[in-house]
Amino acid sequence: MKVRVFMVKSICIILFYSGFIYAGKAQVAKDTIRMGVFIESLYDIDFANYSFNTNFWMWSVAHGDINNDGKINEEDSIASLERIKLIALSNAKEYAYSSQMAFKVESGGKTFWWATQFCRAEIYQKWELESYPFDPQEMSLKFENTAFDTTQAIMLNGQDSVSFKDDINLVGWDIYKSKIHSSIVKYNTDFGDPNGNGSSYYSRVVFTVQMERISAFSYFIKLCLGAFVAFLVALLVFAIGPPAIESRFGLGVGALFAVAANKYVVDLSIPENATNCLIDKIHEITFVYILITLVASVISLYLERGEKIQERKKFDLIAAVLVLTTYTLIIWQFGLLANGYKL
Repeated sequence: MKVRVFMVKSICIILFYSGFIYAGKAQVAKDTIRMGVFIESLYDIDFANYSFNTNFWMWSVAHGDINNDGKINEEDSIASLERIKLIALSNAKEYAYSSQMAFKVESGGKTFWWATQFCRAEIYQKWELESYPFDPQEMSLKFENTAFDTTQAIMLNGQDSVSFKDDINLVGWDIYKSKIHSSIVKYNTDFGDPNGNGSSYYSRVVFTVQMERISAFSYFIKLCLGAFVAFLVALLVFAIGPPAIESRFGLGVGALFAVAANKYVVDLSIPENATNCLIDKIHEITFVYILITLVASVISLYLERGEKIQERKKFDLIAAVLVLTTYTLIIWQFGLLANGYKL
């Protein structure tokens, strides 16, 4: 008998708390905000400053009685505008909203408030530059509801994929994919809430655009042309006999300065603290090979002074072929095949 009473009490307690949890979930569902974006432009892609600029429209859809006063009126319209204003771009350096509007919409027998606004923003973006310039990139817009934590409102994406303007005019890039996902972000602070427990949770919706360069190989040649020409100039030392020693060493040293100048120009377009990317490797390899031509010139000079003329000519020929062949193979490996690019 006691066991039956205990079981009945347990079931009642479970049902009570289940009802409480269900009510809480219903409240969260009632305060769900669905949002989306329409991107008009992406421009000023700046690798050196980890940023890009964008103009886009964003919207949110919330239930009719937003302020839960039992009425659907102008106050709900104002609350709808306030909610969309409080959706922050968490990865923006700066942004500004304008053209804010709210509309009452009837759909499926329910009333909703549909709010829209325009945004101009400069976004902080961590670029993946290891394969630069064969570098597919992701550009993200991260939205968070900064005023309402997850106990008050949940943000969800209201579209399946990111939409773009037909004439978005993204110079030098092609958009090949986009994705959207919603998540809950934990902050290790309660922002001083007297009833807080040291942490807080907020909704986040992330819109990501994946891009790839148009004519990446042509851009690669443009960036490295100075280094390649300098290497070929340095290779000419093997056609100059040791008697013209000043010309022979002058070509090598001049080629070193030319590669250094080309690298300085290229470095202006990428961050200083970026990882050792492909372009850096190309210049480093070129430096090493030009140094090898200078070392070979010294060996050739010693053979000439030792009156080993035939040996010196044979050495120059073999050295020229080996240097050119191995340099070309290494550049191919690092620059093209290693990055999945095929001519």
